[in-house]
Amino acid sequence: YGIAWASNWQYAAFAPTHPWRSSMSITRKLYLKDHQPNPETTLLTLVSEPIVNWSHLKIQNAVNKGNFALSKENPLVFKCKQPNSLLSFKVSWKLTAVELSLTEQTNWTLNFTSSYGRDEFISLGYDPTASACFINRGNCNEPFVKENPFFTDKMSCYLEPVNGVFNLCGILDKNILELFFNDSTTTSTNTVFLSKGNTISDVELTTSKDGVFEIVNIEIEELTL
Repeated sequence: YGIAWASNWQYAAFAPTHPWRSSMSITRKLYLKDHQPNPETTLLTLVSEPIVNWSHLKIQNAVNKGNFALSKENPLVFKCKQPNSLLSFKVSWKLTAVELSLTEQTNWTLNFTSSYGRDEFISLGYDPTASACFINRGNCNEPFVKENPFFTDKMSCYLEPVNGVFNLCGILDKNILELFFNDSTTTSTNTVFLSKGNTISDVELTTSKDGVFEIVNIEIEELTL
C-alpha cells in the first residue's frame, strides 16, 4: 500500500493555497501483474489501484449511460447540484473508425466547467491519432497557472486498448485530479487551481468528429460526506 505527495518541488512554495501548500493522493494498493496491452506483448506492470471507502460517501447526483455513438450534436452533460462536491467518473470506449486522418484533430473530451463561466475549465480526453490520453489544466484564471514557468499545464500518456476497449476512472476533489487508466496499469495525479472561490458546476463529454468513438459506458457521480 502507498500514498503519494501530490505536488512538485519546483513550485510547491508558490502554490496559490492557504494555509496549506500541497496535497496527498488517495491511498493505493500496489502490486505487480502481467499486463497485455496488445496480443504480441506481455509486460510485468506495477498496478496502482485506488482504495476508497465508498460507503462513507452519499450520492447527490449521478448519470450512467452505455453503448452509444458519441456525436458532435449530442454531447453528454452532467450538472452538479452542490459546490465543492467530490466527482467520481468512469469512462470505457471503443474506436469505430477504420481509418483516421493524421492531419485532422480527432478526440473525445471530458470538460469540467467552472461556476464562474465556460472560459475556465479542466479537460481530459483521448486522441487516437496520437494513441494518447491528455490532460489540460491550463484553462484557469488563477494567475499562478499562467505565470509560474515550472507549472506544466498540459500532459499526456500513451494508451492502448485491452481486448479492443479503453477504460479510465478518475476522482476530482476540489484541487486534485487523480486518473487511473486501463485497470490502474497507468496513473496520473495532478493538482489543479481554479480562480479563488470557484467550483466545478458541470461536466460535458464531447467529440470533435462523428463516427469515431463508441462509449461502452460512462458513469459520473457527485459525492458528499
